[in-house]
Amino acid sequence: MQKRIESIIKHQAYEGKLNGKDVFLKEIPLEDPDNDWGKEMDILEDLFDEYVHKLCTTLVYNNKALVIANHSERSSLRAFLKSEKPSFSERLKFAETIIYALIYLHCHNLAHCSLISSCIILDENNTPKFRGAGLIRAGADHTISKPVSEDAVGWMAPELLTGNSPSFKSDIFSLGIILWEILVNGDYPYKELAGDATINEMILMGYRNFFPKDVLPSYRKLVENCWQNDPDDRLESVELSSIIFCVMRDMKEQFEEVEEAGMSSTVKHVEELNHKGPTDNIFDVAKHCYKMGEYKKAKIWYEMAAEKGNANAAYETAQMFTYEIYVKQDHDEAKKRYEAATNMGSIDAICAIGCMYGYGRGVVLNEQKAIEYYQQAADKGSTMALYNMALIYLYGNGIDQSDQKVSECLNKASKMGQPNAIELTGVMHESARGVDKNVAKAMYYYQEAARKGYAWSMYDLGVLYENGTFVSQDYDEAMKWYKMAIDKCQSDALCKIDGVYLLPIDLEGVYHMALDRYYEVKKKSQS
Repeated sequence: MQKRIESIIKHQAYEGKLNGKDVFLKEIPLEDPDNDWGKEMDILEDLFDEYVHKLCTTLVYNNKALVIANHSERSSLRAFLKSEKPSFSERLKFAETIIYALIYLHCHNLAHCSLISSCIILDENNTPKFRGAGLIRAGADHTISKPVSEDAVGWMAPELLTGNSPSFKSDIFSLGIILWEILVNGDYPYKELAGDATINEMILMGYRNFFPKDVLPSYRKLVENCWQNDPDDRLESVELSSIIFCVMRDMKEQFEEVEEAGMSSTVKHVEELNHKGPTDNIFDVAKHCYKMGEYKKAKIWYEMAAEKGNANAAYETAQMFTYEIYVKQDHDEAKKRYEAATNMGSIDAICAIGCMYGYGRGVVLNEQKAIEYYQQAADKGSTMALYNMALIYLYGNGIDQSDQKVSECLNKASKMGQPNAIELTGVMHESARGVDKNVAKAMYYYQEAARKGYAWSMYDLGVLYENGTFVSQDYDEAMKWYKMAIDKCQSDALCKIDGVYLLPIDLEGVYHMALDRYYEVKKKSQS
């Protein structure tokens, strides 16, 4: 062991070497009745090393546990800030990663026992991670049972100074101090004050650290919202993901790095983590990242949730490989992930594999095999699978056409409220497929499906008004329905990349057709 570096709670911690690599060691007396080594190991075992330095191993000798964790040659975040003086852009990346690390802990219903900048270390890529040896505790009510080190006074929330246990909201306060440190290159909090007693008094009175004059306003507001005196006035951890996103956007705008079709100008905040289990919380964060256009982060968080058994997360990662969202399109990888999601219970994944065979995406087109998958999904309650089966029987690609089977599938799906099926029922009536031609009924079904938000029905209604079929010709009404179809496709798009909407395969056609018809009718109306 090379040197003692700190005392965490009351056990000794050291730096050392293991197989030539730097490691962090903590020595715990097993006879200590107050030690929670077993709980600590259980907690760390459940965490990924994306944001936490994981253990290399644990050894037991002389009635002591020796916990050995990965360690970085670059030491703590605070030391790095003081020695390297990184650019503001680099510091913002530190802030962003630390925020997501804290969200990750809170997703697991874990709070940090002593959240200070020296407890955040940088790996070989300068990525901040929380030290995972002895710092994390969880209680049934999300509070911490162990006292906080006196060395952390400068980072402590007011309620901790009056004897309350650490909580999610005290973590947010400490985070605010760390975000301030990042701004001022590692200056010690409240360095202008003398003595812990004075610091305590001033914190309780609402005194906070000073900001540099040229601080980005949105960053300052973020920090100030973290270190409010009243815990209820502080941000929820998951809200921070939206706010740091906006700060990053503001920084890019300040340096004129934002393109016209770049970062969104409005971001909806997620207010809190609503699930008891970490898996669903992690999935919610992934969805939020995706909606913000943070596809790299979304993929990371989806994969963390999928690894914990979340079927929807596994399905979403498969979608990313199918539609080339952040990753290179890879139908083989997509199919593998759809199959994994299917094994976890995802009905959508079964349907997606059916689509692969139905459209020949990454596999040889095989309508019969597509129907087999659709039937599996339909048996589990998928109305979309029934609709897809109806399409196959309608067009008869590779199998015999059957208007009777089309009607059977559509009737089942329509009764369950499937708008695609309701719209296709209208098409059957308008084109006299399996039923007598009845444009009035077609109009009814189109309107019903449009009310349910189906873009194709909006397009169909636009065509009827444009051509004056059954209704009086009305270009304004036609344009209204075409525009509604366009807007619906855009809102249902998988994502928007470089100003282009990436649409599911079933919306690609209607989107471009509605765009073409809208501008064509607009010309007619102006002539």
